[in-house]
Order: sequence, then structure tokens, then C-alpha cells
Amino acid sequence: MNRGTRTFGIERNKICAYRLGLSPEEGSQTSIFCAVDESVSTSTGKYYDNCREKRPNKLALDSDLARRVFDLTLKSLGEYADDASA
Repeated sequence: MNRGTRTFGIERNKICAYRLGLSPEEGSQTSIFCAVDESVSTSTGKYYDNCREKRPNKLALDSDLARRVFDLTLKSLGEYADDASA
């Protein structure tokens, strides 16, 4: 789900949010929609943007890439990732 860009007092995030024209309220609408709207109450594993189901970027659907990113994350976390890899 694309939660939009929101501002939290960090200057670079403010610049990005203003450039995209999203207020914190606007940026949170898709999250709220997915949490409370009856029309998506039985929907799981879907990607939503701007309160609508959309097909995610093809990279998000690449299971080989996902595995590589996961493995690199575990490697970078080292001992902290021992429980996650079990």
C-alpha cells in the first residue's frame, strides 16, 4: 500500500510532501480506507494507492529479488537476525 508522503517536522520530508501536494491527512487516506472500508474488508495481499487497488511495480513482484533483499538484510543485521532466519 502506498501510504503517501506525509510531513512530520523534518525539513526534507516537508519539501517532498509539498512538492507532491500531500498534507498529512491526504497522505493517510489510503491507510484509513484499507482499515475501515467494507468494500475491501475481505481483500488481502493487494496493493492500494489513492484508495484504489493498483498493480504494484514489477520489481515488487519479483520473488528472486525479494529473496536477495531479504538475504542481504539478514547479512547486514548479523547476529540480530539470528531469530529471523530460523
